[in-house]
Amino acid sequence: MENDLNYNARVIFEDNTDQLIYVNRLSNQGLHKWQGWYCTAGVTAIHIYKNEVYSGECRNDLLGYLDQDWNLIDNYTVCKLDQCSGCTTDMLQEKYKP
Repeated sequence: MENDLNYNARVIFEDNTDQLIYVNRLSNQGLHKWQGWYCTAGVTAIHIYKNEVYSGECRNDLLGYLDQDWNLIDNYTVCKLDQCSGCTTDMLQEKYKP
């Protein structure tokens, strides 16, 4: 029997079945296309680039600038990209199809 600790993501399907996977398998198989889906990037993860603060490595939303006031998002954001950046951190963020 495989050990659940060997996986870093859980995919839950529309029929409520689930599967434990390595998240990079999603990008390897082209299954990381979530444009229009809700994502917690900006709620649970940010990316700082130079002076800019973004929701996730994907830079989906500009949250503000380090030298000014900025806030984490307090709700899901809608993914604007045609596919997730391939960054494990972003792909591990909770997502769901509206």
